[in-house]
Amino acid sequence: MSPFVKKARATHGDAGPCPISYDIGKAAKRIGVSGQAGPEHGKGTVSAETDKTAGPGSPLADAGGAVVSCAFGIAADKITVYTVGTRRPDYALGLMAPQIASDAQMTSSALQKWLPTAQKAKRGTATVTPSGSVGAVRLSVDGAGDIALVVGEGKDAHTHIGADKMKALTETLAAQADW
Repeated sequence: MSPFVKKARATHGDAGPCPISYDIGKAAKRIGVSGQAGPEHGKGTVSAETDKTAGPGSPLADAGGAVVSCAFGIAADKITVYTVGTRRPDYALGLMAPQIASDAQMTSSALQKWLPTAQKAKRGTATVTPSGSVGAVRLSVDGAGDIALVVGEGKDAHTHIGADKMKALTETLAAQADW
């Protein structure tokens, strides 16, 4: 079992600190966004689903993985960071496709054009949706499997930080990921 899946399985409830040590304040400063930056607090700010908690036959259960979501604030915006790991190679971003489409308000055809580009990007290099509100990056893995980070900002595909800063934010958080 990967260290990431162990952390996800140890996450209880839907509140508390993010089990993955992302420093959103440092990331916001690095990309030049001013204002308060830190974790959101309260119900629904941290959640985890694993192959053990997902329903039998679900994509997550079949992939043998986990998804952890953590909510942060940068200035007045809510940033949600999804970290997903699977035992199946080249599968993490595909597993997150419905969430990406929803957060970026992408049509199915737009998602079908964008997703292969994100999946083929060099690990550590983020790809941003056309709206600029969602960034995704695949992380390096030891051995088999796949790990990715999906970062969403704003509501209804509206972003205040813009596509360039979303790309930099996603890559900065990816560099911080540590299990």
